[in-house]
Amino acid sequence: MYPLPSGQSGHASIRLRDASAVVDALTHAVGDAEPHEPGSLRPRVRRMMKRMASLLDDALRTPLDYHVILLGSLDRKPVPQIIARETFGPTFSLIEPRDEMKVQRLLDECGPMCELSVPAALAELREPRTFIYSKDAPREWFDGVFRSNLLDPNFWQDCMAGYWAGSKDRVIIYNAFQPIGAAHFVDKHRPVLSLMTRAVAPVMDELFYEPDTPLPTGIDPSLYPVLMMVLQGYSDREIAEIAGVMSDQVHLAVDALKREIGVETRGQLIAEFVDRRVLSWLEQQAE
Repeated sequence: MYPLPSGQSGHASIRLRDASAVVDALTHAVGDAEPHEPGSLRPRVRRMMKRMASLLDDALRTPLDYHVILLGSLDRKPVPQIIARETFGPTFSLIEPRDEMKVQRLLDECGPMCELSVPAALAELREPRTFIYSKDAPREWFDGVFRSNLLDPNFWQDCMAGYWAGSKDRVIIYNAFQPIGAAHFVDKHRPVLSLMTRAVAPVMDELFYEPDTPLPTGIDPSLYPVLMMVLQGYSDREIAEIAGVMSDQVHLAVDALKREIGVETRGQLIAEFVDRRVLSWLEQQAE
């Protein structure tokens, strides 16, 4: 059983392949298969969203729509300011791109939900808080505002969202919108989206590593700069360009890091910091 954060409802067993898929998505998302400009996170976020969509799509036997939003200016009312966002799914492929001010106005209608969820995310950093809106949102707002203004126009019936904060300055929302006629969200789906949020949110937030996060003992201090850049999502080629060294040298350094930390892939290396409990749980399940 995958341990949920305290105070969060919906304890449910997670299949081994679900957690494995998260680590696999990390591995492929940070690889060199698709070149991108240094510092550009959108391609990585979208690749991860696409690879992990099957986790919930398979569980509900229908394609869902996914919307990841990075929020800043958390004191803004009625809801924080959108800094960046990325979408994936059949409905979003039809309605995007949309005017950013229009999207902000739509989000502004979600004040009652943000009053509940944003403080929950900020209360314990790097711990996702997952909400099923039809179950957890204020009923009057869900029926009178959210359903009529945001769900019905796009032929959705519900939304489940993971809220995650890497710092006190920003919050990530990972929305999963459910089409009309699909099987309804239930508590066993919450931890699946929590795993997905744990993987995607740090990439969107550009915050894989903080100075007060303890590093594993025994790592060669000369490898710390490489480790920090790997945790920020840079490829070997990008690290080589920034550091002014050969890609082969970076590759050797990354291999040394994997050996010293005891993992086999870049995705597992990143997951060691994104959520150590995922790997610990995977090891227990494999015994």
